Amino acid sequence: TATFQNMGYAPLQLGKITDDLPDDVTWIAMTGDSDISAPPSTNTGTITWMGPFTIPVDDPLVLEYVTSMPETGDTLQLQNQVSGHLSSGAVVTDSAEVRVGQDIWFYVYMPFITNRFAPPHFVATKTASPVEVAPKSPGELVTYEVAIQNKGTMPGELSQIQDTLPAGFTFVQMLSGPQPSSTTSPITWQGPFQVNGESSLTLRYQVRASSTLGTYVNTVVATVSNGTPRSVSASASVVVKEPILLREEWTNPSPHWEEYLNYWRLKPQQWHIKSTGSDDGSAALAHAYYLGVSDPVDGAHDALIMYKGPGAEQWTDYEFTVRGILNSDDGSGRGQFGVWFRGTGEQEGQPPGRYVTGYYFSVQPIKSKRVMLLQMRTDDECGDDCNFNYHFSNPLLLEEVRSDDLEPLGLDLRPGRWYWLKVRVEGPRIRCYVNDVLVIDYYDNVGTTFTEGTVGFFTYIAGDARFDHVIVESLD
Repeated sequence: TATFQNMGYAPLQLGKITDDLPDDVTWIAMTGDSDISAPPSTNTGTITWMGPFTIPVDDPLVLEYVTSMPETGDTLQLQNQVSGHLSSGAVVTDSAEVRVGQDIWFYVYMPFITNRFAPPHFVATKTASPVEVAPKSPGELVTYEVAIQNKGTMPGELSQIQDTLPAGFTFVQMLSGPQPSSTTSPITWQGPFQVNGESSLTLRYQVRASSTLGTYVNTVVATVSNGTPRSVSASASVVVKEPILLREEWTNPSPHWEEYLNYWRLKPQQWHIKSTGSDDGSAALAHAYYLGVSDPVDGAHDALIMYKGPGAEQWTDYEFTVRGILNSDDGSGRGQFGVWFRGTGEQEGQPPGRYVTGYYFSVQPIKSKRVMLLQMRTDDECGDDCNFNYHFSNPLLLEEVRSDDLEPLGLDLRPGRWYWLKVRVEGPRIRCYVNDVLVIDYYDNVGTTFTEGTVGFFTYIAGDARFDHVIVESLD
């Protein structure tokens, strides 16, 4: 039995089929399962079936016939080879073996012979990594990978490959594959390139992206000199965009803000939106410790609101900027307002006040006039109070800067004034700014370091604290 399987994309024609029978082996008859019923031209030696024979796509052509084996006193190993001669001139072959024993004369079907073959047929794919970059100058590096695959079983050939880069993109270097003959757009690889059956030619190269915002699509085109179709192409997109993880203006606030309420003093009314709460007339997030309780004495002391957008608790290095103000506290002068960062917070099924991780950057503008960097206490780094680890209201003071050191920097903290607060976290380094003035530069490399987490806002007995113009930008 000889089976010819067309694994290509169009019907193929065999001009003829030949079988080189061993000596003393004789063709007897075609079987009923054979797609070819006509006998060969001869019955010994090289027997031939003249075509043409059409082989449909994914539908085999079966040639099945009976031969007689020689009578012998010895054991013989008989080899024979069947060949399909394509109309293009190409030949596909396979062979089989029959073992003939002593004093045996019988009819036998030759062992099953199959040969998968298909003419060269090309497809192309292209990817870009990363697919989003920041508008830096010079532009960020992007790696393109182009794979041109020959899905046939027979060798094919490409004469040329070209990639026309988008405006503002420039070629940097090849990472793998043949070197281009021209690196100005279009990048050109001059062939010929032979691509064996069921294999690929892969190009990996770096380009520098534009620094102008936008979506950039470019296409690679390969010209086929042997195979189908005559050309193949593939495209990839790169978006140059501001690396914004979060932008919040409070007019239509994100649904992913979550008030931390796992403590008896905390009420959902305390965090609220004021439609014209900012000094520029825009909306602002506000907090008032006394809302939602009958007696202000029972109102919130520490308070926290968390951003729980998808993937936010896995953010790593970023810059968090917000404009904030503390207008009043409870009259004690101890009121604070600030930001929470690199944090996680789980309320459901947790003990009161837990489970919170992360840092606070807090401003106390009334009495002490200081700024502070604080960390949630952990099991291995809890200082002088390990009774309430991972508690939102029991942070560990890492560093503080008081008014005597702030005033030389031009910072005079007062209630009723808006301030730009910013934290920049990169690895263990934490930098905190007020009005773009660096006030704390801290390396948290002792004990537990929180290296990822989301953002939010923190207050302490704030009678009227407000936050506006929130931006979180990735540094990755």
